[in-house]
Amino acid sequence: MFRTTLSRVPLLHRPFYTVSRLHRPAYHYAGQRLQSTNSATSSLCPSCSKQLPTRLPACPSCNYIALVPPSQTYHSIFGLPYDPNPFLIDTAQLKKEFRNAQAACHPDTWASKGSDKHAIAQNLSSLINEAYQGLLRPMKRVEYVLALNGHAVSEEDKVDDFSFVAEVIDIMEQLEDAGPEALEEVKTISATNDGNVKETLEQIEREVEAGEWAEAKKSSARLRYFDKIGLAIGRWAEQHEIVLE
Repeated sequence: MFRTTLSRVPLLHRPFYTVSRLHRPAYHYAGQRLQSTNSATSSLCPSCSKQLPTRLPACPSCNYIALVPPSQTYHSIFGLPYDPNPFLIDTAQLKKEFRNAQAACHPDTWASKGSDKHAIAQNLSSLINEAYQGLLRPMKRVEYVLALNGHAVSEEDKVDDFSFVAEVIDIMEQLEDAGPEALEEVKTISATNDGNVKETLEQIEREVEAGEWAEAKKSSARLRYFDKIGLAIGRWAEQHEIVLE
């Protein structure tokens, strides 16, 4: 699976680097080409019948606000399509609808409308944040979709491939021991990991669309290991104040 490994290197004194930003794993491949066709402004207020600014029951015209049913999916909160593939998300649209939803339901906006309405706004704001975080990153998104379809992921789920797991552990240990002089090796590891992430996301996309939930769950377990490598690379870059392009 891994096409390169990080050579073990001795720890040296850290050189000075000018830092403009720190490396973070970027998992935004799946769903970037999908454009949402659902409008988030298609609901009417049940109290005054005016157009609501979002799919949530919060009306600035008459100050009506209500909780949403537990069956509401993260996708429907933002007016994003679930079918034909709930794993595909237009993240630009998601971010836009998240901002709109938070503006409509922010607790500060409802603080002067009475304690009951303020409490509902707090509940909705928390739900909006939860839904946004659940859909933004593919790792969380696939876990959410799997749970909706009866294949919840747990920490006990492991990859049934000893050599794969052993190689991941070896890379994690080498990243932990590596000093700043290992920059080129870390860049290679990062590029390889990004490639593995991309391939795994493509595989999950196909499996979810086909309803192959057991296989998608196995792929998500592999993605979790790649996610850990990406986070370890980010910690290494932050520790040594190095920018990885």
